[in-house]
Amino acid sequence: MFSPESAFRRRGSCRGCARPRSGVSRSAALEVADPEAIDPETIDPEAIDPEPTDYRRRRLRTSRGEGRGGARRYARRAMQRRRRPGMPFAAGFGAGLGVLGVWFGVGLAGAGCGGSAWPGPEAVRRVLATLHQEVRERVLAGDFARPDGFAYAVDIGELLKVAARRNDREMADALRRFATTRLLVDDPDDPFTRGFVVWRRTVAPPLAPAEDGAGGSGAGDAEGDSTEAGKEGAAGRGTDAPDASGTTEALRVSQGLRETAAAFALPEDRALSLRILDGYARHAAEAEGLLLIRNYFNFSSRDFATNSFLVDYGPDYLARVARAEGRADLADLAARSYEVVRAAAAGNGLLYDVFQPENATLYDDERTLLHSPRDIVQTSNTASIALQAMEGAPEIAAGVLEFCRTRMPGLKLAYYGRTGEPAREKRPGIEIWGTLTEMAVRRRDEAAVRAFAPFLVSNAERGRLPEDAYLYVAAHLLLGLDALEGWFGE
Repeated sequence: MFSPESAFRRRGSCRGCARPRSGVSRSAALEVADPEAIDPETIDPEAIDPEPTDYRRRRLRTSRGEGRGGARRYARRAMQRRRRPGMPFAAGFGAGLGVLGVWFGVGLAGAGCGGSAWPGPEAVRRVLATLHQEVRERVLAGDFARPDGFAYAVDIGELLKVAARRNDREMADALRRFATTRLLVDDPDDPFTRGFVVWRRTVAPPLAPAEDGAGGSGAGDAEGDSTEAGKEGAAGRGTDAPDASGTTEALRVSQGLRETAAAFALPEDRALSLRILDGYARHAAEAEGLLLIRNYFNFSSRDFATNSFLVDYGPDYLARVARAEGRADLADLAARSYEVVRAAAAGNGLLYDVFQPENATLYDDERTLLHSPRDIVQTSNTASIALQAMEGAPEIAAGVLEFCRTRMPGLKLAYYGRTGEPAREKRPGIEIWGTLTEMAVRRRDEAAVRAFAPFLVSNAERGRLPEDAYLYVAAHLLLGLDALEGWFGE
């Protein structure tokens, strides 16, 4: 059975999240698992996404009879296009059904899963090897930046875990080198920030670095919401100065380094992982009787954020390190983190995203401290939170898997926390299939594995990774595929 420890033994040894900075591409929608295997007579209308993608809106207006030519003519042409080799499924068959008042949007996720074959071990190994090689080439070339020019620490942390679990020492070395020189804060003149992880950074220092280098800096130097705005607003002390730390990022990088330490017998990686956890712990505070892991530290203003996201908590990892290192402080941090995750449960399998203590000044109701804006809970966030707490709070993971599995094959991007009804008709980003599959494998939940694995394999195989968050999405898919390979290997 897969676990971080068993991965090391087996081999000798892809983000999320509520925030754009965590790497989730909101444009990365689920695609069809196997278009050729779909039987139109068995299509479930409830599983079809009625919301079109932006690039189809003009055609959708025509299919609804709002443009010249009308729906019938458009549907006939769409069905003709469906028969042409290489024509995307959604543009052909999906558009043809538009005349019936049904739009397939970015893909028939529901019918695809119901009609696609169980992937089998050979398919999993083939897809895993291919995607690993593609990601490996980017990493070794130093191609860490997203289109905005920044490399994101959460991407690096997840990929370190991939390198450890795939026994890829060369890939691990490249990732560690970048993390230690560009993301890990180690300024001898600022001991308070030692061990902080910068949430994002340019891949290389500019040719003319800023004169004002005060504040945190990476070792060897001489990663839309309110949190995003606060972090980006922190920049301004120079073209390469770190703007803000990240707590989700600290957890991912620390865990990645700890896994590479175990996989390749690297005591220096173990020491770095502990230093990062010490920095992470300095983001902790007390708020209304609960542990508040403040989302970031602004290097310019020297202030911490006053809120947190539930993805900033990693109780399972903290508990494992506490046991291995005999650290009572980390054990307490883990126990209190489990308390927050349990308090965030909506009661139907969903988990609220935000911990906002300021609400206590407005509402005399502790239920308002942990919430999601407008009660809209994003499915990928819930899955990410549960994955980090499944060992010490197994009932949380069980509830999340049950919620998602029973809504297959038409799982949505977001639901209302109070009712569990869909809040968005779009599909979740494809990285969720890696998270859900890994969680299902580790829980030995065969029904959940069979529900999610076909989506994971088909999307990874067809190269549907968005370029705006390629490494983040790829890392989650790879971690899910690695877990699935372990499932077949038992």
